[in-house]
Amino acid sequence: MITEKIHTTRKANSTPHLWGGVGLFILLLFLLTACEGESQRFKIDARFTQINQGEFYLYSPDEIIEGIDTVRLQNGRFTYSLNLNRPGILVLVFPNYSEQPIFAEPGKDVSIKGDVTHLREMKVNGTDENKLMNRLRDQLSTASPPEQLDYARQFIEDHPQSIIGTYLVGRYFLQGDSVNYDEAHRLINLMHESQPDNGYLVRLSKHTEHLAATEVGKRLPSFTTTDIHGKAVTSDELAKAPTVAIVTWASWNYESIALQRRINTELKARHDSLKILSLSLDGSLKTCISLARRDSLNRLIIVCDEQMQNGGLARQLGIYSHTENILLQKGRIVARNLTTEDLMKKLKHEP
Repeated sequence: MITEKIHTTRKANSTPHLWGGVGLFILLLFLLTACEGESQRFKIDARFTQINQGEFYLYSPDEIIEGIDTVRLQNGRFTYSLNLNRPGILVLVFPNYSEQPIFAEPGKDVSIKGDVTHLREMKVNGTDENKLMNRLRDQLSTASPPEQLDYARQFIEDHPQSIIGTYLVGRYFLQGDSVNYDEAHRLINLMHESQPDNGYLVRLSKHTEHLAATEVGKRLPSFTTTDIHGKAVTSDELAKAPTVAIVTWASWNYESIALQRRINTELKARHDSLKILSLSLDGSLKTCISLARRDSLNRLIIVCDEQMQNGGLARQLGIYSHTENILLQKGRIVARNLTTEDLMKKLKHEP
């Protein structure tokens, strides 16, 4: 009896020791996780003059965040933070739709100071990459377009290990009038040699291939998708129309929305000879449908897969931004990234 009692007592006493050890382990695990989380946190502290309140937007071309984040300015200031497991690019979009790249690193803080009436003079401080970009922006701000290309090219060749180069390739060699797929491909390969683990460079290389496949003179790549009403949309269907324009937009970009309205109005005076594929790069189908209803964009074929620039159709067509367009005649690409006025002239005069 005594032996059993002692044995039972020992069993009973062993449980608190066991749970005490487990509890200590859980506490240590929690503290370690919390410390790791803090060590991976990236933070922006921004202060602006000449503005008190407003909404800015943040997106990431290399997907360190999904979709678009809204940041609200109060008393000329906002703070923003997120956990990161790798360096990446954030793009800050201002109310006037100008953009500022911010190069984020795990465990780092950056500060932004600027005057919204002189955004070119804005500085991002706190990491070596952002300091490098500050110096490059000073050069680019006073340079002519050909000089800007030379500066961007030279920077990438001098700093192939920098993630700044991935932003520069997209900004200066894959958009607008300066599109140069061969040069973009060369520069991407150069950076990939110094950044073999950068998955975004692999995706950017694929994107460049898609762009090359949708150059002027090429036929529209084969695809099948659905519009915002669930109706199938195919490249074969579009190829049958004499004239087709594929136009991108986003609900937070006034210029691109205004173009959709103008095109929709133009279609009122047209018959079946002209089709418009309106590709929304919004991250929300609900937002896209709401705007389409508000503006009565019922003459456009609107597609929104909620994946922004990373959607399958956008990638297949080599779409890189929310202000692009592709003009086709009988399924063949005849123009790409026309200005708004040039595109409208084409649409008015095409049969």
